Amino acid sequence: MQPKNPLKFVLTLFAFLMVSAPAFAQGTTPTQPAATCKEYTALGKLYYSKADYQAAYVVFRNCLVLEPKNTDALYNLARVELHLRLYQAAITHMKSCIDIDGQFWRCYLVLAQTYVSQYTDSSDRALQKGQLDEALRVLDDAERIVTTNEAKAAVNNLRGTIYKYKKEPDNAIKFFKQALQFAPDDSIVLFNLGALYLQMNKYDEATDALRQALDSKPSDYVTQAFYCKALRLNGKTSDALSQCKQAYNRSASARKDAFVVGQYGIVLYITKDKNQARQMLELAVKLDPLTYHENYYYLGRLYLELGQAKDSSAQFTKAVLMAPDEYVYWFWLGQANESLGKKDDACTNYAKALKIKADYKDAQEAAVKLKCPTTAGSR
Repeated sequence: MQPKNPLKFVLTLFAFLMVSAPAFAQGTTPTQPAATCKEYTALGKLYYSKADYQAAYVVFRNCLVLEPKNTDALYNLARVELHLRLYQAAITHMKSCIDIDGQFWRCYLVLAQTYVSQYTDSSDRALQKGQLDEALRVLDDAERIVTTNEAKAAVNNLRGTIYKYKKEPDNAIKFFKQALQFAPDDSIVLFNLGALYLQMNKYDEATDALRQALDSKPSDYVTQAFYCKALRLNGKTSDALSQCKQAYNRSASARKDAFVVGQYGIVLYITKDKNQARQMLELAVKLDPLTYHENYYYLGRLYLELGQAKDSSAQFTKAVLMAPDEYVYWFWLGQANESLGKKDDACTNYAKALKIKADYKDAQEAAVKLKCPTTAGSR
């Protein structure tokens, strides 16, 4: 239900929300709610659509003051709590939702997703791996009640995601494909499948799935950037450049997305547009300094080509700290340190590259040329 005059309604509620928010933060509730539960829910969904999760949280809580067993409010509140990382509260609310209405399949999905988020958000995932099994058990319960294609697709898609985190890619692919049997054009499932193929270095399959995902949702600049990456890794550099440029130019939000900006910068570097590549890659690492090690790697390559060995070494160092199993990163850190005259450091870097990939020819040749000790970095 939407208020007859949404703007007037928002303004009317604003003062009340400002008063009630502190009360909720302290675990108390207002004594005179100013609207109906349906109106609060409508307003909460509006806030949610605008990613204003703090305001949405307050509004959905207001609804539950009036109707504690309102499953729509419980469901939407838990979705907000997921964004706010209030995982235990979301679990409690979703279990309440299922107790009240055991046929509300979306509550099972949010409950399972909460367990998955507890796992992915943990600093020690090994300690939280049981949450993935708990999520699968919830999906078993969901499967007993789902009847629509939409619901079956959602259950299988989440199963695929869980098996991806469990490092069982074959099972993950199986469930993503099962999801597509119920929703062949679902852009989210197609994206998940394509991204997994990309992770598995299956570039033909990744390119195909991501192209379908983009066809299904042409406005999704993140999917387009992933499609660009798949094309690049598949050797289709010209097509990749076109897709990355389109993704970057879609909106102001796209130009602030570190993955989109970084992928554009990488393709620009590969196509020898060093000035623009530098601009994009330097922006990408500023936008998100903690997630995308590939951005640091290519920025390091670029700096090294520009004769900035010290800056190059700094970028490669960040890359190897984020992805210590990438032997190519260790090799190029060695190249940068060699340019700086740091022979011992370079030899250690080459040795680490060879420890990961013993037959890595570039590192073998670099170590021999530099006359590195055969035991360097082996301990």
